[in-house]
Formats: sequence, structure tokens, C-alpha cells
Amino acid sequence: MSLEVIPFSPGLSEAWGALCGESPDAWFWHTREWLDYSVAYRPDLQARERSLLVVEGSRVHAVAPLLVERHPHGVELSFGGGHGPALALGAAGGASDGLRRRVEDAGWQAVDGIAREEGALRARFAWSPLAPSAQQQHLLPLLARGAVDTSLATQVIDLGPSLNALERGMRKGHRADVKRAGSLFTVEVLHGPQVAHERLAAYQAMHARAAGRVTRAQATFDMMFDWVRQGLAALVEASQDGQPVGFALLFLHGAGAYYGSGCTDPDAGDLPVGHALQWGAITWLREHGYARYEIGWQQYGPLPHDVPSAKEVNIARFKRGFGGQPLPLHRAERYYDAAFYRQVAAERTEAYAASLSQPADAGV
Repeated sequence: MSLEVIPFSPGLSEAWGALCGESPDAWFWHTREWLDYSVAYRPDLQARERSLLVVEGSRVHAVAPLLVERHPHGVELSFGGGHGPALALGAAGGASDGLRRRVEDAGWQAVDGIAREEGALRARFAWSPLAPSAQQQHLLPLLARGAVDTSLATQVIDLGPSLNALERGMRKGHRADVKRAGSLFTVEVLHGPQVAHERLAAYQAMHARAAGRVTRAQATFDMMFDWVRQGLAALVEASQDGQPVGFALLFLHGAGAYYGSGCTDPDAGDLPVGHALQWGAITWLREHGYARYEIGWQQYGPLPHDVPSAKEVNIARFKRGFGGQPLPLHRAERYYDAAFYRQVAAERTEAYAASLSQPADAGV
């Protein structure tokens, strides 16, 4: 029986979910929940789903989550304006190198077909370091097709060691702030069907207050609240004198957790709210059997394809203070329009060249 690539339809949701649960390549970003969220995240991009499945008879060998988005410069295959999850093969796809190659070839060829059919200028993909097979060379099939490597680094904390060892692994200043936070705040993790809507609404209200505006559609918050109740996410709350002063939202899948977003009461000033939230997250995740915690991207300074702001460099350094190690965040871009590639390459070259006159960050 030969391989076939078919479009996703609602009747295939169960098969899609089953593959995401077993695939060594998949993480939360491949799930139907994240696809629905990504469609709602940026209404201005008018996202449409064109996801694909690679099948052989009744067996699903791979899923390819795809969104077609309309950017001001033209159409792209992207997720909320950024990189989307790459092709994920089921456990059976790893049974032989030959089968994996055939599935990958069929999947990526179909993705190229969708891109050309939609008139896409570019497709962007990423591989989660929390997926079991994350450090394998999944980039190679795309690089062989002419894609551009735009990988970064991200900080991942191994939750296996004792809490004392994890604390010793933190930067000295972070250890002092975590200790100070313990005397100032009460930390609670909201997770499961018993979580009251009022507790989640407090996070949404503080999110808007910290940003100075409502940043996302109500539907995205509703989805996150459902995930907390379903066990797909957890909300860490730090409070002082019975009033919340900060929140951190964690995405959960398999043995991994990802720091999705956080917000702090603007009136908290220099109090170590972030330290309380992250140590609370690390403690809870370890107690509940999670093996790894991705705390966030690591942008040390300018790269030819990524020139971070000073704020982004400082945020990365803050996250490194909690320990762990940087791992590759494999990403790739596939271009379908020569003029658009020239434009992007010229803009990136100019930004990188301009950054060379700035002092490098020595706080690695």
C-alpha cells in the first residue's frame, strides 16, 4: 500500500490527536488546541488552516500543521506571524530509516505544493526542544530543499535533580531573590477542573493592566482557561496579603513544560515577583513528574538572521539565571519568491551590520 497525503478534516481529529500523543517529534504546538488558538491569536492575519496528514491505508504516519496567513507583504505559511510546528512522524515512522525518508519526502513535497497553490512567499517551521526526538537532525530534509537555517537557542531546565541542586544551579543573585520572595509572597498553582473562573479572570485583568491594553482576543483567553481546567496548562499565581501580584502560564505536554507568558502588577515595583513565579513553577513541575522546563529563548546578541533589542537580551539573561542549559531551537525558512528573499536578506544584512558598532553583551 502506498503513502498518500490528505487534507485535515474534523473527522480526523481523533487520529490527529493520537499521533500527537505517540509521536517523538510532536509537542503541544502540534495539537488541535494550539492550531485553534493560533487561528484566533492574530485576526488581522486572516489565518486559514491547510493542515495535512501522511497516511498509508488507515494508518496515519505524520501530521503537518499548516496555517495560511495574510501579512502586509503577502501570504505566508506561518503561525501567528511566526514559525509554525514542523512535520511530526508517528512512532511507527521511526521503524526504519527508509520509511521515515519516504514519509518526510511525501510530507514536505505536499507542503511545498500547498505553498505554491496559495502563492506563499515563505514558510517558517520550528522544532520544539521538548519533543523526545528534538536533537535529531530534522532540519536536514528542509535544508536539502533549499531552506534557510534560522535557528536560535532556548534555555531548558532538567527537573531531575533535587530542589537543593536546582537552587544551587541558579545565579547567586537569583538564589537571594528567591529566598526573599519566599518571605513576601504566597505561590499557588492553579490546575485542573476545580479552578474557579474568577481566579483565571484575575490573570486576564492583570495581563491587560501590565500591558496597558487588551492585547488579544477574548477567545484566546477562553481557550487558555479551558486548558488549565483540562490539565493542558497550569497558572502560577503569586499573591501578597491575599491579593495577586503576578501570574505565569505554563503549557504542559508529555514530560515537558513551557513558560508561555507572565504578567506582574505594575505597582509591585522592584519586588521579586518573577523569581517567586519561576521558583514556584519549577517546584510544582518537579513534584508533578515533569522532566524538563523550557523557560525561554536565549538571545545573547545579534545574529545575521536575528538582531534582538536590548530588552530581549536582558530578558534572556534573566531567564538564564534560573539555571538549566541552552539547547538548539531548530528553525528553518523556505522561500518561494526570489524578490521577497532578496528583500528579507537585505533588511537582515543591514540590521546585523548596524549592530556591529554596538558593544557585545558580556553576560553570557
